[in-house]
Amino acid sequence: MARWIVALWLAVAVAGAGAQELTLRETPQGSVCGTEQFAVRFDPQTGWAGEVLCDGQVVVKAADTPQAFDILHDAKWVTGAGAKIERLGVERVAPDTAKSRMKAGEWSVDACLQLFPERRMVRRWFEISWLGAADAKIKGFWIQGGVLPLNESGGYLLPAHYPPHRTAATELVANRKSGSGSSPIR
Repeated sequence: MARWIVALWLAVAVAGAGAQELTLRETPQGSVCGTEQFAVRFDPQTGWAGEVLCDGQVVVKAADTPQAFDILHDAKWVTGAGAKIERLGVERVAPDTAKSRMKAGEWSVDACLQLFPERRMVRRWFEISWLGAADAKIKGFWIQGGVLPLNESGGYLLPAHYPPHRTAATELVANRKSGSGSSPIR
């Protein structure tokens, strides 16, 4: 029994040791969470994590629209119908995770980002809450991705393509967007 407890404790200690402590700092361009090698930048107005930085350089550029996400409610899109996204704050919720709190209309959206700097990866999930008086149901949720500057000789796996297949850079068209459904962008 004692051997199992020690083995379990070691497994937990090793798993916890893998999480790198991230810094959260304010800059004129918005809050930045991460390390010097890998970080995300949150927009100062909307709170959206639209940019990814590697070694201090932007590798994923924020889209040129303040409409970072949208919620389909009562047969219409909330931000597409004109509701502004309001930044409520950014906080670290774990050594490797930050949460951006945002509000659009009667909806609260918390975007949680877990960073893995050593692998240069981001895990993202959302917590969506209705703040209105009457019951409501989400019919759809849409998020805006960033803009990737692509290398001309590369090959890429695009979102919403299943089964995944490689697309050569030469097949891509400038300013083309790939998505998984209709877009509520106005």
